[in-house]
Amino acid sequence: VEAPGHARLRIVVRNTGAPLAPGYNRGGEHVGLDNVSRRLAGHYGHAATLRLFADPEGGTVAEVVLPLTDTLVQPEE
Repeated sequence: VEAPGHARLRIVVRNTGAPLAPGYNRGGEHVGLDNVSRRLAGHYGHAATLRLFADPEGGTVAEVVLPLTDTLVQPEE
């Protein structure tokens, strides 16, 4: 993925099994997803994202976008 001045790596995983529940909200009991989000934020700040959404053709899609850098963004204290 290319943005002006910023190269990014986009990883998409599609699950053709059970679709994402209607009205899905990431808050609550999603320990694994919350852990991944915190780790991405710790390493890359706001430059990395994790999205989970329903595939229009059924199933669920997980998308991770990471900045391609030589160094990691230092977390704020």
